Amino acid sequence: MLEGRPARGFGVSIEHRWLSADTTDARVERLIEAIAGQQLDAVTFTSAPAVHALFSTAEALGRLNEAAEGFR
Repeated sequence: MLEGRPARGFGVSIEHRWLSADTTDARVERLIEAIAGQQLDAVTFTSAPAVHALFSTAEALGRLNEAAEGFR
Protein backbone atom coordinates (compact mmCIF):
# COMPACT_ATOMS: atom_id res chain seq x y z
CA MET A 1 0.00 0.00 0.00
CA LEU A 2 2.76 2.43 0.81
CA GLU A 3 5.10 1.39 -1.96
CA GLY A 4 5.95 4.20 -4.31
CA ARG A 5 4.61 6.85 -1.97
CA PRO A 6 7.17 9.41 -0.88
CA ALA A 7 7.68 9.97 2.83
CA ARG A 8 6.77 13.39 4.10
CA GLY A 9 8.43 14.83 7.16
CA PHE A 10 7.55 17.73 9.34
CA GLY A 11 9.20 19.62 12.16
CA VAL A 12 7.86 19.91 15.67
CA SER A 13 8.99 22.49 18.16
CA ILE A 14 8.26 21.94 21.84
CA GLU A 15 9.04 24.59 24.39
CA HIS A 16 9.44 23.80 28.07
CA ARG A 17 9.71 26.55 30.58
CA TRP A 18 9.86 26.49 34.31
CA LEU A 19 8.34 29.13 36.53
CA SER A 20 9.38 30.15 39.99
CA ALA A 21 8.36 28.04 42.96
CA ASP A 22 4.58 27.72 43.31
CA THR A 23 3.89 27.44 47.00
CA THR A 24 0.15 27.85 46.39
CA ASP A 25 -0.25 24.54 44.53
CA ALA A 26 -1.48 22.03 47.11
CA ARG A 27 -0.48 19.12 44.85
CA VAL A 28 3.18 20.12 44.98
CA GLU A 29 3.02 20.60 48.72
CA ARG A 30 1.47 17.10 49.13
CA LEU A 31 4.20 15.63 46.93
CA ILE A 32 6.92 17.27 49.03
CA GLU A 33 5.19 16.04 52.19
CA ALA A 34 5.09 12.48 50.82
CA ILE A 35 8.76 12.65 49.83
CA ALA A 36 9.76 14.05 53.22
CA GLY A 37 7.79 11.32 54.97
CA GLN A 38 9.35 8.63 52.77
CA GLN A 39 5.87 7.50 51.72
CA LEU A 40 6.86 6.94 48.08
CA ASP A 41 8.87 4.12 46.53
CA ALA A 42 10.02 6.27 43.60
CA VAL A 43 9.84 9.78 42.21
CA THR A 44 10.51 10.41 38.53
CA PHE A 45 11.60 13.59 36.83
CA THR A 46 11.51 14.50 33.14
CA SER A 47 14.50 16.82 33.29
CA ALA A 48 17.03 18.51 35.55
CA PRO A 49 14.92 21.70 35.70
CA ALA A 50 12.08 19.61 37.15
CA VAL A 51 14.35 18.54 40.01
CA HIS A 52 15.38 22.15 40.57
CA ALA A 53 11.74 23.29 40.55
CA LEU A 54 10.76 20.69 43.16
CA PHE A 55 13.63 21.55 45.48
CA SER A 56 13.08 25.29 44.99
CA THR A 57 9.47 24.83 46.04
CA ALA A 58 10.51 22.72 49.03
CA GLU A 59 12.91 25.48 50.04
CA ALA A 60 10.21 28.15 49.68
CA LEU A 61 7.96 26.04 51.91
CA GLY A 62 10.73 25.67 54.50
CA ARG A 63 11.00 21.90 53.89
CA LEU A 64 14.19 21.63 51.86
CA ASN A 65 16.12 19.53 54.37
CA GLU A 66 13.16 17.21 54.96
CA ALA A 67 12.67 16.71 51.22
CA ALA A 68 16.36 16.00 50.67
CA GLU A 69 16.37 13.49 53.52
CA GLY A 70 13.30 11.82 52.04
CA PHE A 71 15.36 10.73 49.04
CA ARG A 72 17.94 8.92 51.21
